[in-house]
This record gives sequence, C-alpha cells and structure tokens, in this order.
Amino acid sequence: MLKSIRDITGQVIDRDELETWYAERDRLKKKKKTTKEERNQIKELQHKIYMMMYIPQYITVTMDSVGEYEKLYENGFYFNDRWFKRISCSASQARVSTVVFCDCGSINDKIEPSDSIRIQLRDRLDNGRDMFHPLAPSKYNAYFGLYSSATKQVTKPRFCIIPDYSEVRPVDVDFVIEQPVDEDDIIEPRTIDVEFNMVDGSGLISPQMAEQWGKDLGEDYTPCQFCIRCAFTKGAVNEFDFVEWCKELNNENYFVKDVYGNMVDLREIDVILTEGMAKLWDSWESQESFESCCEKNGIIWGITKYAPKKDKEVNAVNYQFLQTLNLTDEMVKSVCEETVKYIQGVSYEDIYYTLLFLMGENNTEESIEAFLRSSDNYWLKSLILNHNLLNDKYSKEKIRDFIVRKIELACLGKILVRGNFQCIVVDGYAFMQAATGQKVTGLLGAGQFYSQFWNNRNVNKVDCMRSPLTHFSEHYVVDLMNTEEMQKWYKYSYSGIIVNCHDAHTMNFAGSDYDEVKR
Repeated sequence: MLKSIRDITGQVIDRDELETWYAERDRLKKKKKTTKEERNQIKELQHKIYMMMYIPQYITVTMDSVGEYEKLYENGFYFNDRWFKRISCSASQARVSTVVFCDCGSINDKIEPSDSIRIQLRDRLDNGRDMFHPLAPSKYNAYFGLYSSATKQVTKPRFCIIPDYSEVRPVDVDFVIEQPVDEDDIIEPRTIDVEFNMVDGSGLISPQMAEQWGKDLGEDYTPCQFCIRCAFTKGAVNEFDFVEWCKELNNENYFVKDVYGNMVDLREIDVILTEGMAKLWDSWESQESFESCCEKNGIIWGITKYAPKKDKEVNAVNYQFLQTLNLTDEMVKSVCEETVKYIQGVSYEDIYYTLLFLMGENNTEESIEAFLRSSDNYWLKSLILNHNLLNDKYSKEKIRDFIVRKIELACLGKILVRGNFQCIVVDGYAFMQAATGQKVTGLLGAGQFYSQFWNNRNVNKVDCMRSPLTHFSEHYVVDLMNTEEMQKWYKYSYSGIIVNCHDAHTMNFAGSDYDEVKR
C-alpha cells in the first residue's frame, strides 16, 4: 500500500542514500563523546531519514469506541489542511481497533475529487478485478487489508494456480448442546463428517526459485518456507522439487490443470499456488489478465516472513500451554527442571555462563556479534569486555534484578522447554498426488508428522501446540517418522513440521490452515 502511494505521488526513496544516512547517524551516536556540531548533525540526519520515509497521505487511527469509528467512517477527518477518509482495515489492525485513512482531498473540498489519492489508490489495489463479481464485504475488507502487510520484494516467479484438494472424513468429537444460562451444557460423544481442505493456504516453490528468493532477501542461506503476498494473494509456499517428483512418480508427465481449465507444464513453473491462496482468482478472466493488471498497477511479489537459518533449541512457553495439562506435583518439578537449572547456573565463579544467561536463550555466534555491534546495553557489553566488572556493586545489582525477573516470569508460566515455533507444512508428496490426479496417500499416516529438526535430535514423539491454546484437546501428541523415502522428498525442509493428510490435526490446532507459524 505504501509503495503504491509513493508511485502515485512520485515520491522516491533512494535506498543507497538512506543507508548512507543511517550508517553515518549510527557512527556518530556510538561515539563516547560528541560535540555540539555532531549532535546537530545527528538531528539533521534523522530529519532527512524521516522526510524521505514519511508518507503524509497515510494515517492510522486507533478507535476508542464504535461510535467514534462510525463518525470517522462517514465523514473522515481533517489534518494539516487535508481531508482523510477510510481506505482499509486488515484483520491484524482490527484486533487492535486500528483503521487506515488516506488523503482524499483538501480541506475546502465538499465532495471527494475523482482523481484523489484515495480513489487512485483503491483503483490500483483493486488491480482490474471484475467489480461485478459477487463478494462478501467482510471478505473483501480482509483481502484488501493484506496490502498493509510489511513485505520485502522478491523476484516475480512463473506461477500457476491449481484447485484446492478437500476430503470428507468422519471425526469423533465431544458435541456440545447449549442449554439456558442457568443450566449446564450437554456434552455427548458423536461421530460427525467434516470436510478438510488438505492444502488450505499452502503451495510449493521450486528449489531454484527458493534459492533466488533467499538472495533477494539478502540472506546467506536458502529458506525452505516463505509467507507470500501479491494482489489479493497470501499463504505459505514450501520448497519441494515437484519437477523431479513428476519425472519419477508421474511417468514423466509434467502437466497439471489450473483453476482456469488450462494444462500447465510444471517444468516452466517456479511456484504452485492453490485457489485458497489466490483469494479472488475468479475475478479475472485468466491468469494472463491477472498478471497484466499486476504489471500495470505496480503490484509486486513480497515476503512477510520466512524460515530462519536455524530453529531455536529452547523456547519459553506461556501459562496457556501449562494450565490445560493435568500435572501431578512430580510432573510440575519435571517440567520446571530446565528453568530451575538455567537460573541456578548463574554464578560469580562462572563468568561465561553468567554472560550467556544475561544475553538470553538460544545465543549463536551471529547473535552475539550483533549484540556487541548494535545493542545499547552498555553495562553488559562492558562486562563482556572486562570480566572484573562482575565484582562491581552495580553489576551485581543488575544481575540480581535479572535473576529476580526470570523467577517472576517463571512463576507466571514462562517455563523453558526444549522446543520452538516452526511452520506447519503440507505434505508435498500428497500435494503432488492431488495436483496430478493420483490417489492421495502421502508418505505419512494418521497421527504421524515429519520434522528434520527433531529427527536430527533422535526425538520420535512431540507435543504440537498452537497459540492461543485454551483446551486440553489442543495438545496434539504425534509420532515423528523418518524413512528413506521421506528423507529424499522432504530433504529441503530443514525447518517446518510436515503434517499428514489423513487425520483431523487442524481441529486440534483450533481450526488452523497452513500459512502460519506453529509450535
């Protein structure tokens, strides 16, 4: 959205000059002593940065009440002699009662001009879609709000959009029959038929394009999962060699049918999207029309987040993950053991352990270098450089305060566990079976997941959870598999939890899809 406003107004961001200003500002700020002239130079550089990045046509407003929102929705408001009206409100913004307003004219305008920035912006972001195609207002609002996502631009891939794959299967549930407020609800076991979209919000990316996107993002590694954005398009793509799969397991037939009824050669494709990712795919008569509109309106491909180079070894759970478990006193001791040892290990005799404790969990050589380079925690940086400061009264007080804070957080449920957040990933093998019209079996059975991270640590059973977690049924304990065939086809997924296509795990994850980050 911000890029489109800059395109409309002709505002240019010189990235090289901006980086030069940042570097010079940071260099001056890190000096132990600065002159008055240098302090003024810092202020001037910061002002230049603000002016280059500032977009006066875009304002977000946090609402205190529904009445306040209704008033601003109808009339807008005036700021700096400009008239602003509502343009969008994404799902994440709605959760914090925040709405985006855009410049729609001057303070003297009674009616919004047809060439206002707001109208031009909406026209661009609608991207030539069929305005008469039926669409629920709430869904349009959510999809349009995707343009507010912060993204990093990447190379436009050759892509296709294929149909989703769904199955109806019986599921054993506790069926709740609501009763009047003064009576207990009736809960009875039932078996019901539930339709599952087995590829909901998920697609595949070729190893070659994944490598290119890694370079586009400025990384020195190839991420295996990406959360993507384009015009009314969102979801996650997982690295998978679908061309090799077709060669070996589809009789060298590389063609699949897309949502428009066309046969597509996957050898000419970098990214496979599903219809659930391309939210309004049927609002264009063809994919060529969609791509042409994107080019005309300056709509880019962007990444909101992607798999890290290395997953964390340890993570802090919150109270939700603990209060839903039926733990005995002995179990509580076992769960807390890692945290207790972590805190008790702090000692004036072991300076290196104490330093790592103060810098937090999951330290790496890169994170420590980044800390020394950019952190403003000068007392800790001084302690790293001069260990004798450990005997200083101020350092002792800071360490004591840090330990007390860690204990307080542990009492609130911030317990350290061996675990991490990873992307939940569709079985690429099953995905390709569905795409090519084969019987969908996948490589994993019901109750089985695959995780290269945990397999490398010889762990064969894990508790999978998704936040926010409110019920004990959302603890989903699964068996981790690791056959030679899985190692071959899942080899690019160094991160991520690959799920099976046979059970009801999305229900255990409180109705999740496959485009988020899970524990």
